[in-house]
Amino acid sequence: LPIYRRRAVQVDEALLRLRPNDGDTLHRYALNLGYFAAQLGRSDPKLALTYGQKVLQIEIKLQQESPKTRLVGGLAFAYSVLVDLFFKDIHDYASARSYAERQLLGGQQAVRLDPRNHMLQRILAAQYLYLAEVDSKTGRLSQSLEGLKKGQAIARALIEADPENVPNRGVLADN
Repeated sequence: LPIYRRRAVQVDEALLRLRPNDGDTLHRYALNLGYFAAQLGRSDPKLALTYGQKVLQIEIKLQQESPKTRLVGGLAFAYSVLVDLFFKDIHDYASARSYAERQLLGGQQAVRLDPRNHMLQRILAAQYLYLAEVDSKTGRLSQSLEGLKKGQAIARALIEADPENVPNRGVLADN
């Protein structure tokens, strides 16, 4: 899989040489680079962090140019890459928390822009739960419990609205 992701990044870089300001290509490049950084984090966290920071720069630029819901989601994705790297690979929990807070703000903004989008709500629930995990690791137990409750409340509301939707149930089941 890392070879596949590396190849996808190379293809996107070639496309960007042809269309350097194409938002869709930049967004796809950021996604592929982020997935590659996440995989690379296990073996080379320092290099992965460089890629993760580049993903964030791209997504911030895209968000400034157009606050579309998809691009807000891209910014939340960029933060999630950095949260994972700092939390799982680098073990810098203060930085993980900082990025997790920004990720949560992005998720909240995305839901505000498209409040009927269940996928965005699932992502927001997962973001609350992930921040709760980071808070737990850093000894912020009351914040962890609060985040856990918020994430579970969103997940429960999604399940009540559509009990047969398996992804909605999955968020709550995972936590």
